[in-house]
Amino acid sequence: TAGTDDASLVEAAGLPVAAIPGEEGNIKVTLPEDLRMAAGLAEEEPDLRIGMGGDAHRLAEGIPLWLGGVRVDHPKGLLGHSDGDVLLHAVADAIYGALGDRDIGFHFPPGKEETRGISSRLILAHARSRMASLGYGLLGLDAVVMCEAPKIAPVADAVRNSIAEILSVSPDGVSVKGKTTDGMGFEGRGEGISAWAVALPSLSSALADAV
Repeated sequence: TAGTDDASLVEAAGLPVAAIPGEEGNIKVTLPEDLRMAAGLAEEEPDLRIGMGGDAHRLAEGIPLWLGGVRVDHPKGLLGHSDGDVLLHAVADAIYGALGDRDIGFHFPPGKEETRGISSRLILAHARSRMASLGYGLLGLDAVVMCEAPKIAPVADAVRNSIAEILSVSPDGVSVKGKTTDGMGFEGRGEGISAWAVALPSLSSALADAV
């Protein structure tokens, strides 16, 4: 006897068939595509956070220019209580913001002598440790640097890899872009550089139970 499924075969044998309510998530796994669907259903709903950070510093002669933890060849550098790395400051504040944490100025007060000249890599590493201590992992980071010079495209990969290394994530999850202002504003006049970043950390239920 041919049948379309188990129930049709039972009916063909003259036996009664009854429908019993079940769990919609308990899917039948037959094909490889079904396995991928089952894996997706088995994953715990992540706790997503989003944060935005921004910063700006004035350019000055005679000091090195640091962007994203990379020393960039340029006749001017960024003034700051730290090394002036405006990009790492924006990224750190984006992470702090996603966590509902205080900003860089709170964690690294500019009036304290012990933080003068501090590497911004240490600032971002602190933000990373705050994120990890709460059980969060970084899903993605997008950043933009606003300036007329230097050009960001030639150093974008090095900067991206540097940020990924500090955050202990894959470079695939980090994006760094350069934009100009067509000569408008302090960036357009070459007086300074600004940067903006958006961070997306995630905390799974399992991690939340562990912290």
